[in-house]
Order: sequence, then C-alpha cells, then structure tokens
Amino acid sequence: MNQCKLNKNTLRYVKKKEFHRANIFLSMVPTCKEAGFVLSLYVLHINITMVIIYYYHGKRIISPW
Repeated sequence: MNQCKLNKNTLRYVKKKEFHRANIFLSMVPTCKEAGFVLSLYVLHINITMVIIYYYHGKRIISPW
C-alpha cells in the first residue's frame, strides 16, 4: 500500500471535507510520483472552480473590484 501523505502546501488548497477523500485517493494510486501529479491536477481543478465561484458570486453579490 502506498504510504504517500498530503504535504502542507496541498493541505492549504484542499478543504477539510476533501482531505479524507484525497487520502483515500492517494492510497489507491500506485506510486508517489503519480499520486503527486494526479493530486496536483485535482487541486488545480478545485482552485479554478473556487476562482470561478468567487468571481461570479462576487460580481453578483458584492463586487470586490
């Protein structure tokens, strides 16, 4: 079984709810290198989603710009 753990940089991006799911995911990926690559895509997807949500909701509700 893969012993990879999430690092602190990743933890800053992954919500607490997602942390357990991400750990389960890491345990299923064969190597640390693959786990890091795929998880970085997963984290990137979360970031893009959050930016889109903040952008649209910010514009609609209270615009920070």
